Amino acid sequence: MKHATHEGVVGQVPKGMFHGVGYDASTGVAGSGTLLVNYRYGKSMDGRPYTEVELSNRASQAANYTLNLSAWRVNLVVGQTYRLSALVSAASLARPLVMNLGYQFYQADGQYLSEMVDAEGEYQSGLGGVQQLHAEVVGGESDKRNGRVPASFFPRLAVYNIPPGVVVRMRVSGITLTADSTVAGVRVQPVKFLPKKVAPGAVLPLTIGLKGRPVQEPGQVVSNLSLVGVSNGRRVQLEPGHRLRFDHSGRQHDIWQSRVPQSVTPGNYSLWYEVPSLGITTRLGEVVVTPAAGMRIGYSFHRYPGISEVTFGPLHARYQLARSLASDLTYGVQWWLGPDEYDWRGLMRWARFHSQLNERKLVMTFSGTPRWASAAPHQRSAMGLPGYAAPPAAMYRAAYQRMVKETVTQLKGRLLATECWNEPNSHDFFTGTQTDLADLCKSVYLATKAVEPRVPVICPQADDPVNLDFVYSARTSAGEPIHQFCDVVGAHLYNRLGVDLQGHDYSQLRLLDGLEAMAAMSRKYGINKPLGITEFGVSSCVARATHAYPQVFGRMRSEDAAEALYRSLAGMREYGVTLVALYSYDLLDKDPKCLPGGSFIRMTQVNQAGELKVDPVVLRRMNDAVADFGWGGG
Repeated sequence: MKHATHEGVVGQVPKGMFHGVGYDASTGVAGSGTLLVNYRYGKSMDGRPYTEVELSNRASQAANYTLNLSAWRVNLVVGQTYRLSALVSAASLARPLVMNLGYQFYQADGQYLSEMVDAEGEYQSGLGGVQQLHAEVVGGESDKRNGRVPASFFPRLAVYNIPPGVVVRMRVSGITLTADSTVAGVRVQPVKFLPKKVAPGAVLPLTIGLKGRPVQEPGQVVSNLSLVGVSNGRRVQLEPGHRLRFDHSGRQHDIWQSRVPQSVTPGNYSLWYEVPSLGITTRLGEVVVTPAAGMRIGYSFHRYPGISEVTFGPLHARYQLARSLASDLTYGVQWWLGPDEYDWRGLMRWARFHSQLNERKLVMTFSGTPRWASAAPHQRSAMGLPGYAAPPAAMYRAAYQRMVKETVTQLKGRLLATECWNEPNSHDFFTGTQTDLADLCKSVYLATKAVEPRVPVICPQADDPVNLDFVYSARTSAGEPIHQFCDVVGAHLYNRLGVDLQGHDYSQLRLLDGLEAMAAMSRKYGINKPLGITEFGVSSCVARATHAYPQVFGRMRSEDAAEALYRSLAGMREYGVTLVALYSYDLLDKDPKCLPGGSFIRMTQVNQAGELKVDPVVLRRMNDAVADFGWGGG
């Protein structure tokens, strides 16, 4: 394959040489004028050398670009840990920009093997500015994508899917690559995510990182996890103990999902981790055992109540929330007939089906405008309803707030939360301005709190965490930030899955990266509020297989797909997500390519007669997840 190659000085890895490679994203072949690359070198005010790269895609198709940060490949030594670091900034009209710091792996014969990047190597385009990126690899570890052990690597910075006609400008400085093989003995790493509260009878998901190599080969060892009462010193062993086998990599993840005994007395406990044969005893932090703990887990239901009661039969799902937007009875704001004119029959049929009075399970999403009230009544929308994606016309804004208040009044005692709009970053769902959006959310907030002061309001959720800028930078017509009128923030999360109990990824698109992107966007805007996810699902057209799981989610065995969902929910619970709505239970879509099971969450499957039926394996495991990670222990 022919590459367009350029050389120049960039830093200190090693001897400061690099190669830039640009190629067409669809064919992988470089062509004359396909990607124009310009370099500029200089020193910042602190004397640090930098390289600026300008990429101009002159082709008719998307292009990729790789900046190799070494003039030759670095050989991997078994047991050595290699750490790559760089300061990177970028500007582009492309949204979202996909760029990461990592490694190109090669086999012993010099043949290209694969790419590697971890979460700390991803450039968060939504945050912008200068970001410190890191990537770490250990010699002798097998590649997660293909199971092979790489022999050497190029440290590199890669940019993907540069659209035709787009110019990307980036600056790279402070590049370092170090190798460390001196770690002797095993150390427990600080726990990144520790649930602050857990209910008696619930499962505590926890990932404990271990670093280093035992002084003597220990073979298999056993680790233990215990709760110790802060006030009385009473110890509660969490079973079962884990069996670990250390390898040459010097890195180990001890992944727990241990049930807290139902008999544990509520109170404050220290969480202790022990590996007796290695002399490790470490306090990980403090956990409160209380019934008021857990993550609300539920679904979007399209036709419960409705034809799904015939197609799939009675609803046997265990769930703690039902989101209104998908329902045939509520998605079009059908109950709002005119200013202060309502027909509550469809809305209340949906509400009573999913929630008894004083059983707070409903997430009421106020999204869309009836055609009669729309600022653009003839405009198309993703819902197939003209005018739906536009905000209410100015003359109906006050009536809109009254509608929200009357709706909350009708649902009083049943509401878990209200939500302002759906995926407003997409013109399929919202065609107003950011000011329109913030003003609408202020109306939802004020109307909700006037009736149900303790019911939280969920901020608008973008279709992906990287698109949250549109939401979080919105301000009302009075200049107030939109998040001033929200209690819960987050984004829809699609096509990202967690890890199994051995730490193997179920998909190359990782759940943790999506959650970290949400948290990073909150930090950017100074938001310190709980995370919620009102849509979670996976399309087989987007999901990417791994070596451990060579079948994408939609084509996995039911047992593997069910466990992938269960472990993903465990990852959200561990991260501190407060609520998640799976999309969806009864989609009735038999797309053989993207949704071969008829559902983004594999809840249904196509039988030999070509009929969609609930998959009992997935249903059972999702019911387990609600019991294990749900509010109050399910």
